[in-house]
Amino acid sequence: MHHSAEGLVSEAGSSPRSGALLQRGRRVEAPVIRGWGSGWAPVLDRAAGSHVWDVDGRRYLDLSGSRATVAIGHSHPRVVARVREQAGLMMHCSAERFSAVRIDLLERLQESAPEGLDRVALATSGSSANELALRLGLAATGRRDVLCFSGGFHGNDGLARTLSARRRSNDVAQLSGGFRVHYAPFPDPATAIRDGRTLDDVATECLDHLEDRLADPYGGFGTPGVAFIEPIQGSAGIIVPPDHFLRRLLTICRRQGILLVADEVQTGFGRTGAMWAMDHLAERPDLLTFGKGVGGGLAMAGVLGRGELMAALPSGDHGTTFVTNALNLAAAAEALGVLRDEALVKRSHDLGGRLLMRCQEVLGPLQRVMDVRGRGLMVGVELADDRHEASTAAELASAVSAACRDRGILLSVSGRRRSVLKLSPPLVVSAADLMEAVDVIGQQIKANSEG
Repeated sequence: MHHSAEGLVSEAGSSPRSGALLQRGRRVEAPVIRGWGSGWAPVLDRAAGSHVWDVDGRRYLDLSGSRATVAIGHSHPRVVARVREQAGLMMHCSAERFSAVRIDLLERLQESAPEGLDRVALATSGSSANELALRLGLAATGRRDVLCFSGGFHGNDGLARTLSARRRSNDVAQLSGGFRVHYAPFPDPATAIRDGRTLDDVATECLDHLEDRLADPYGGFGTPGVAFIEPIQGSAGIIVPPDHFLRRLLTICRRQGILLVADEVQTGFGRTGAMWAMDHLAERPDLLTFGKGVGGGLAMAGVLGRGELMAALPSGDHGTTFVTNALNLAAAAEALGVLRDEALVKRSHDLGGRLLMRCQEVLGPLQRVMDVRGRGLMVGVELADDRHEASTAAELASAVSAACRDRGILLSVSGRRRSVLKLSPPLVVSAADLMEAVDVIGQQIKANSEG
């Protein structure tokens, strides 16, 4: 399928400017920064709504939403205008001085919070928000054990890095933080499918195992002070646990005096068709961390919590240079207004339901598709290994992502086995673009399976 430059997709071809710029970048940027290990990528020049353009003028539909960050769309006109206005007034204000824009954002965040989470502490990234929640939880309980889950991802920096289940993230001993992290099993759809079981059964078994370990004096850890969980695991491949899993986990935590932190850095801000993913359960965590989409494209994150928990650390104990940057605050405050005024949470619910159904209809029957799952505008398509061992699921996912990129569609690949195509588009994406993109993905799965 070929469209004009302004259509959904554009014809693949050489990228002279992108190639030259990438060579310049390789000469000066340390390879430790994310991106260099992912192969060729377009060098982007501008973005608007659900599309981005590279320096060669090609347009792409951003189905990754810049890793679920641009919830209200790239460069939303209201956010751009608000940031320009704020830049002319004051670009930065340190945390030791209050600003009007800071108080405005704090009030808007508190209004959006689950009932009972009545205090806000700002941060500049999901990692720093989770680190703050960790410190608050351990200080409030006086315990040193932390519970996390297999497949979980809570950040790449600082203490938050030790919470993430990936081996390369927690390879540094946690002793420097004065706490111990233990991992409990999280229900994995691939395991259920492989074993011919339901995800409900696997979820029940996971929590039975956790309760056994908590009760066993030789179970390997003491009673945790805090537990971290993503209501829907993002980096693990859009793993949606059964609702009874989260409800029973809350019951276990309350019975044991464990503070539950809901990491909603990826799932918050309307991504799952509710303001917060925990809203689907009508349940309230003790602390909730947020980031990504809340900033309207700028760096904003934080923690929502009950007043007594948010006072567990000494007054003034938290703060970094740019945590109260006026431009970031203004962008986030306006983004919250856009989310409300454009009814994007409801749009995510309605359009997300259509997306999931379309993916199940078009992609679900394909031989190399193992599972299609999601909630709201957060959908994962898990691919399977070839039964003749022609290619692994991870190789197919990488090939499909590259082929879709050449057709003008940007996808993320995620999952424990790097076998999941992750769809997390801006909440403003058009239904027509979204449905056509699913057809293109299906074509590329079939083409690369046969090839």
